[in-house]
Amino acid sequence: MAAEAAMQVNMDEVTNERELYAWLSSQPAGLSRAIAARAALRSLPAVMNQVERTSGNNVNAGASLVACLRATLISCVAANGDDTPAAELKEAAHAAISAAPRMYPSVTDRTATLAGMSAAETVISSSRASVADAASQAMQLAADTARSATLTAGLNPFDSEDTVLKDAAVGTGAELLITRLWSTGKAPMPVIEFWEGFVKATKDDPVWHYWVEWYQGLMGGRPIDWEFQFAVAQIDDAIWRKGAQAVAEEIERLRAVMAAAAAARAKAEAEQAEAIAAAAAAQAAAQERIQAAMPASVDHLLDNRILATAVLDGAAAALRATTPKPAADTPAIGAQAALSDMPQSLTQIATQLRSLPVGTVAEPAISALKSEVAKFNMAFDVLESTLSKLNAQTCAPGDRAVVSPMLGNPVVLGNLVSGLLILAGPNGKLVERYEGFTSQWQSARKAA
Repeated sequence: MAAEAAMQVNMDEVTNERELYAWLSSQPAGLSRAIAARAALRSLPAVMNQVERTSGNNVNAGASLVACLRATLISCVAANGDDTPAAELKEAAHAAISAAPRMYPSVTDRTATLAGMSAAETVISSSRASVADAASQAMQLAADTARSATLTAGLNPFDSEDTVLKDAAVGTGAELLITRLWSTGKAPMPVIEFWEGFVKATKDDPVWHYWVEWYQGLMGGRPIDWEFQFAVAQIDDAIWRKGAQAVAEEIERLRAVMAAAAAARAKAEAEQAEAIAAAAAAQAAAQERIQAAMPASVDHLLDNRILATAVLDGAAAALRATTPKPAADTPAIGAQAALSDMPQSLTQIATQLRSLPVGTVAEPAISALKSEVAKFNMAFDVLESTLSKLNAQTCAPGDRAVVSPMLGNPVVLGNLVSGLLILAGPNGKLVERYEGFTSQWQSARKAA
């Protein structure tokens, strides 16, 4: 409805239906369609009255009502959509108009049915002027229906002018369809009685349950799901021509199909939301682990960067030379992953140290260096835990196979301890921990 939103409705000079008809040709087609659809909706109860008057055992009782409901539904769906109706709706409108009854029980039935068909004409019309002409015809026929119904009931003829002028002042087609059908609060008494009689007569007949729900929603400005209405509008012409029972069965089939699709979408969305939440939680947990493993300071590395880079490069090279490589198609896990991550982190720390300027170092660079040290510390925790499990004879066979070959290599131990002490700097607790690592290593070598 983008075209409609761009235009402001100005009704200051429109004071009667004749002026309204002329004014509509300059307005967006969607507004004319909505006005026509509402005119047809106001006439529908006069056709619904057939079902109340006729025995429920008569399968042809609702033939003209089905045709009228179909045409009006299509016009409502088209008015709620883009300014140019979808090809499927145009095709459906053509079929609905072709299926219009040729005989009518009364003048009221005739004008009410033709109002619905004129509303459907707005769907297949292309220019604003032609859409406005069809809408004007629908309004005139709806007005004739109201007058005929009231005269037949022995009442003063109903004047619908205030109602249609009120519709035109709403602004856009989409807004109009969520406005109460009798927006002035006035409705011809026979029409209200026709509607109430239809509801009462069809209370126990599932053939008409959808249509009661549909009409009640539009009458109150609370239309049912438009996607579902669009699906009903596209029901095959052959089914419509079979009558109300066949249409009702197809509507229920569509309802089940769409409910299943909605449930599948909801499940997929829930699973996606769950996966996103799990990924976010995992990322948050990883960030917390990095934060916990991050050193309070890296000043000792910056102050001794030449010695630090040399020791860290040596430790990285020793670890790479002795760590078994996993198979190309096997992801590294456990001790294998830790022994792969440790030399990478040591090399990255050394690289960052070499790239940083002498003197004051910006905070982002300090944080990046701390984060890399934290990654090394986390990998080292895995290695240390693996050694503890070796000593306790609880180590997984895969981790044992990865760690055992390197335990007898004193070069690896010496380089690794040197790197650990460089990273620890003046932190007494870390120095004590890393010095104790040597005895842990030796015990694990014997246990392995």
